Order: sequence, then C-alpha cells, then structure tokens
Amino acid sequence: MRRRLLTRFIDPVLNSGSKGLSPGYHLAMFRAVAPFLLISSIALAQAPRPRLAVLVSVDQLASWVLDEARPVLPVKGSFFRGAAVLGLEFSDCALQHAATFTGPGHATLSTGGTPSQHGIVQNNWFDRKTGLPHYCCFDPGARGIGSPTAAPNIGPGQLQGVTLGDAMKAHFGAGSRVVSLSWKDRAAILMGGRSADVAVWADRTAGSWISSDRFMPKLPPWLEKINASRPFDAWHGRVWRRAGPAAAYAGLVDDRPFELATATGHRTLPRAVTGGLPKPGPLFYDELYATPFGNDALMNLVDAAMTAEKLGQDDVPDLLCIGFSANDSCGHRYGPRSIEVRDMTIRTDRMLTSLIALLDAHVGEGRWSMVITSDHGVRPSPESVFAAGVDAGRGNLALGAAMFANRALQQKLGVPPEGILRWVYGFDDTCLFLDYGALAKAKVTVADATKLALQGARVAPGVQQAFSVSAINKGAKGPEPWTSLVRSNLYPGRSGDIYVIHKPWWINTTNVTTHGSPHPQDREVPLWFIGAGPWKKGRIRGEASPALGAVMLAESLGVSRLPLASSRIPDAARR
Repeated sequence: MRRRLLTRFIDPVLNSGSKGLSPGYHLAMFRAVAPFLLISSIALAQAPRPRLAVLVSVDQLASWVLDEARPVLPVKGSFFRGAAVLGLEFSDCALQHAATFTGPGHATLSTGGTPSQHGIVQNNWFDRKTGLPHYCCFDPGARGIGSPTAAPNIGPGQLQGVTLGDAMKAHFGAGSRVVSLSWKDRAAILMGGRSADVAVWADRTAGSWISSDRFMPKLPPWLEKINASRPFDAWHGRVWRRAGPAAAYAGLVDDRPFELATATGHRTLPRAVTGGLPKPGPLFYDELYATPFGNDALMNLVDAAMTAEKLGQDDVPDLLCIGFSANDSCGHRYGPRSIEVRDMTIRTDRMLTSLIALLDAHVGEGRWSMVITSDHGVRPSPESVFAAGVDAGRGNLALGAAMFANRALQQKLGVPPEGILRWVYGFDDTCLFLDYGALAKAKVTVADATKLALQGARVAPGVQQAFSVSAINKGAKGPEPWTSLVRSNLYPGRSGDIYVIHKPWWINTTNVTTHGSPHPQDREVPLWFIGAGPWKKGRIRGEASPALGAVMLAESLGVSRLPLASSRIPDAARR
C-alpha cells in the first residue's frame, strides 16, 4: 500500500521531463509534495498491527434464526443490528461441507479448510477397526487435568490441519500466546490447535474448568484459583427471566409439549436453575450449560484469562479463541423458535457488545481484531413444521438407512457368510460401512455391493439422497450442491462407503431439533470482522464461507496464508 502511494506521487515528478517541463518545475513539485510523502509514509508505517486476534464461535447461530430475531432487537446498542457499522458483515455466508456438526465446524473455522483436508468429518465417526464410534478429539494417552473426573484421552491428535494459532506460533515464535476457551472440549481444542498454550473446557461432573496434558502439564495457578472458588456454583438457584420486553417474544409459545423439561419439570420462563438439586451438582451443571448463565461463566473466564495470560499486552500478537457453546445446548433442548432461544439470542447480542468493551479495556481501541461467526446452524423442530403441513419427521434415521441397505443386499445376495450377521458392518450420522470381509468371502465386489446398498438406502424413511463415496472420490458428477458438499466432507479411513443425506425437516435425534445436514438452515451462518485490519466497514454480498474469518485474521496480522485455506478475500472487502 505504501509503495503504491509513493509511486502515485513520485512517478509524475520524475517523469515530467518527457512532457517538456523544466528541471526547476521538477524541483518545485518535489518540494511541494515531499512533506506530504513524509507524513503519509510515517502514518502508514505506524499503522498498528493488531496485538490480539480473537476468533469467536457462537455455537448454533443460524442466519435464519438471527434474521427472525433482528427486528425485535433495539435499534441502538445492538451488535446484531449494528455490526455493519462497527466492521464488515458478510450477508451471504455458508459452510462448504455437508456434515454441519460442532467438530467439523470449529476445525474449519480455525484452519480455513474443509473436513476433506483437516480430517474432522463429524463429532463421532464409525471406526472399522474397533466397530465403535471414534470421537473427533480422541487422543490416546492424553491425561485429563483440572479435576478428578477430567476425561482422559482427549486432545488434538485427530486434527490434521494447521490452525491459525499454529501459524501464528510459526510466524512470531513462542512469544505469541494462544488461548482457547469453551464449555465444549471439541470447540476449545479444535479452535486452538496443537500448539495452543492454554485450551480449557468445562467438566460438568465436577463443576470445574479442565484441560488435557497435551497443552500443559497442569492448570496454571490463575485457573486453579478460579476452580478453587467453584466458578459455576454462584448461579445455583439463579432465576432465568426474560431479558427483553414482551414484544420481543411475540408469536412464540413458551410451553410446547415436544420441548425438553428441566429436572424440576419446567419448560417455561421464569425458572430457577437448580438441576433439581438443593446444592450444586452434576445435574445442575448440565442445566446451567443450557442457559445464558453458561455464557456468563465463560465470559468471566475470558476476562480472567486475558489478564492472567497478558493477552495483547506487547507487540507480539496473541490469539484468543472463544466458543460460546451454551447457545447450542439451549437450541437442542427447546428449538430455535422457542422463548428460551429467543432470550439467548437477545442476551448474546448484549454479550458481544460487552466483549468489544472488554477488548478495548484490556488491549486498547484499535489494537485488536475479531472474527465472529458460527460452527453450524440449525433446523426447526419437525413437529412445528409438520403442523404446518410440510413433510417432516424424526427417528433413528441412520439405523433405518443401514437396515434398508442391508435388506437390499440380502434380497440379492442372500444371508451373509457363516459367522457374519450383516452385510452393512456399521453406520454413523452420515455414512454406511460395508463389511469387506463378508463381501470377500461371498466373492462380491465392493462396487457391486455399493450399488445394491444405494438402492435400499435411498428408499429408507427420511432419506433424500444417498451417494457412493468411491464414485464421488473418483470425480463422479451428481446433483448439486449435494455432490460438492459431500466431496468436501470425505476423508480416507474416516468416511464410509455410502453417504446419506436426510430430507430437510427430518432429524436423526430425540432432541427437540438438531443440525448436521447440508441443507441451508444448517449451513448458513453469519460472519463479521470487527477491529483493526485492512478491511472496509459495511455489508457486502457474494458467497463466503466462515473459513474466511481465519484467512482475514491471518492477513491482518501479516501471517503467511494458512496451508489449508482456499477462501479468497473478495476485493469488495478491502479498503
């Protein structure tokens, strides 16, 4: 930028002789512009690089849910209504992979890549070797720290990509601190990456903040002090009341029979948050997680971490990752068109405004940059959609697809060889896995078996489409956008033989609602860039991915491009 500016003014002066102008004119012009050049050069050279980059994920913040809430938010003081004034807002943002779950979403936010690159294809995928689910943050040998019930074998070992934090460490050295905080282990771990200095999540059994020795041998003293104060217990018995005026909840019903009741049988506000216990315990911590007080507890941790870790206090940039997971827990229990989720949205709006003030106080105005987005969206509860006359339903759709596929195979091939129960070895939320041993004994090729299984899976209840994973990996074309979205979600050894997509308003859970599909409700999320950086303010259209956030933070810091990132910053975003 500085070079372009200098060239713009110097070139006409140096080349003016070719236009028949005198040398005296050259000197006069140079003297006239020299002060401007000096001032401009100094100003540009001193343009501050952000001291702190902040990557924020508001779990399950679907664009359509936000759009429904925006009109009831205050005109002044609302982050969600005024973000385009504070910074840059992308109005057409969607994830570019099919399995819209927490694990893949957070790995994408931090690496700028897709599951086909970073390897986090789901929260849990089927493991052919064990025949069991394989957790996205399973890290054999890792030791849990922070409480007696901190889970072992949890860490970043499954993540194959370089995160923004990893890239900052490589670029700036060990002096660049990386801190990642969330209620969910997979959010904190996958956003922070392998080289995070501090990655912390909640233990809902002990009511403590915990971690893994993959990041540090023990909790830092400041965090041990917080745990000693029982950081969640202060909210026991706190009454959750509506934060907004009555008009903000107009048209919403507060007691729908398909919502999940608390341990005390409540589905309405106001209510006391106790978990049905006279004093804090696991049921209380679990209920707290689904309330706005869960986000409040995390904000307290953010404030303490910024102080204790001295984030943004020197010229070596640091990274703070924050995963507000309570929004997701609330959404699963009550549904996106509930009083509870509307209230969470109103409170989240205020919380993000408070976060900006907190960053100004800790780091200084103009010395930080922040991306705010989400790991996935959500679909409305199928009961509410069905009541409107739309095809909708719920159930164990993954099991159903596996059964229909197995039946189609058995009708053509007969029963499997002796000692083998099924042709379909296993399944997870998105894929079916054939039994290669059974097919080999029966002398049936995997390709032929896949064709038969596809016929069965495609007619299973709630299934919209099923694809051959092998065919997609070989470049087969199919209906879009499904084919491209599925291709972005496949990773060797973690994806099955058949990828199943369910219908838009059919869900594979007993929760009020869920996500995980490639449908727009699950993929479309907001994306904002706030703070220091070479970007315009305002709202821009054009397709974007939440993965763009890490790319923009990296460029604002002067960090080399993230290895997995394919998103390009649009010219319309630049100043």
